[in-house]
Amino acid sequence: HLGPRSWRHRAGAIAAAAGLAACLGLAGGFLAFPPDVATIRRSFDPLVGRSLQLVVAAVVAIAAIPLVQAALARARSGPILGAAAAIAAATLGAALLDGGPAADGEAPPDLFLISVDTLRADHLGCYGYPLPTSPALDALCDESIVFENAMSAAPQTIPSYASLLSGVMPPRHGVHNNFLKLDAGVPLVTERLHALGYRTGAILTGTFPASFAGLERGLDLLLYRGITAESPILTPSDGLRSVLAAVLAIVNDELRRDASLTTDAAVHWIRHLSPSKPLFLHVYWAYPHASYDPPAPYRSLPKREAGVEFRDEIHLYDGEVRFTDAQIGRVLEAIGERARAREAWIFFTADHGEELGRRIPERETPFFGHSLVVYDTSVRVPMIVRPGRDAGLAPRRHAPVVSTVSVASTLIEVAGGEPDPDWLPGLPLRGAGEGRAAFSAMRDPDDLSGAGARDRVSVRVDGWRLVENRQRPGEVELLRAGPDGESPVPIEAHPEIALRLARELRAAYPPSADESGADAAPELSESERDLLRALGYIE
Repeated sequence: HLGPRSWRHRAGAIAAAAGLAACLGLAGGFLAFPPDVATIRRSFDPLVGRSLQLVVAAVVAIAAIPLVQAALARARSGPILGAAAAIAAATLGAALLDGGPAADGEAPPDLFLISVDTLRADHLGCYGYPLPTSPALDALCDESIVFENAMSAAPQTIPSYASLLSGVMPPRHGVHNNFLKLDAGVPLVTERLHALGYRTGAILTGTFPASFAGLERGLDLLLYRGITAESPILTPSDGLRSVLAAVLAIVNDELRRDASLTTDAAVHWIRHLSPSKPLFLHVYWAYPHASYDPPAPYRSLPKREAGVEFRDEIHLYDGEVRFTDAQIGRVLEAIGERARAREAWIFFTADHGEELGRRIPERETPFFGHSLVVYDTSVRVPMIVRPGRDAGLAPRRHAPVVSTVSVASTLIEVAGGEPDPDWLPGLPLRGAGEGRAAFSAMRDPDDLSGAGARDRVSVRVDGWRLVENRQRPGEVELLRAGPDGESPVPIEAHPEIALRLARELRAAYPPSADESGADAAPELSESERDLLRALGYIE
């Protein structure tokens, strides 16, 4: 039998141990990724996991017990009332951190934006790839609208996500490369969804699609790599393993490659966030990305057939695709377990593609990477939309060209709002629709990267692409898409098509210095430049 004194001592020891563990975990997160003031503030947002709720409630309850028992010391029922007070305090503590009851009426559906880096559409099974790189995404395609010819706005991460999340093209928002930040006056889809009553969150492998580029506005929850001040580090099953993995990864300088941290955090939040409010969650992995180095289990994929050029390098790229697909599968499984899974919408895409050995004039050796050219291989990405089960939209494939910039309007429409009139129209979810012009550009005329000035703009309409090299006036290419990709064709053989595309391209990207982003200030800190250098974007 434990008397009141020994019970209080033990409770105090437990509370102290819990507090110490929490402080150590938070300290580890802060040391690994020092958060800014906004990050600290968001750590107390209602989106904090149940584990943190319970810890706070327990601390409040334990602190209240001695006071209640002292006030009721003369009443024999003191311990009973003390326990009741503890329960009440725990309930209050949880309520303070909970999102509250759902609003009256039918709530809009949960929205999940799942995205990756550097993924070519033609390396997924559901887009015709002959190797088993994407079983999870292939299963998602079976119940989705698959846009076969979706183009990103740029072959770089920041201008691509700036366009996707703002709903407008780079000439409108001014971010033309990875060395510019979005102006705070450009509205984001996350801000609009927040205004519509959504809890908004992003769990990202890196900072590129958020604070690095000025894209964090409108988010209630923002996690980087799954281990920051807001990470579920107080959960023994998830948090301790994530903290230890983060420490080991830092020691081995491999944290950027550890997608499981992002996946663990995403799965945790998807499973534990209350369905009391509609949820928008963006989950992003910076994979597959050079240098291609998939974990050992994912190197066992078969290689491309003999005779395929660069098959060893492509084999490693495919291994990273398969590894990333496994992470996506875990997140899709967690989404399927939510109470509102049936109504949820899932959007999957990538920021850009990848050149796997292309020979281009600027390079003496075959080029592996992106950021230089604007062909299908660099800007054609998967675009998969799985509607809510009750939306009345059957799975189908959509062949006409679309742009990933249309995702913002589509999200707002599904949420029951009206897209900004300046935004690109939403994706054609109902019916085939007409083909649209999709513009892509790689613009760094002032050589902010140190890798050589670049200024290529392109337009894709139906099966045709026109590319203009603004660094070399008069250098224009016309390409035609076929079963084996795009192939150059003589402009003189199709002058009317070339002229039509040139007019559309000049209207979208006027050839003036003001439109190039050359006068915009990069505003990058030295640490941000170090990150770009580590990723190979600057020298």
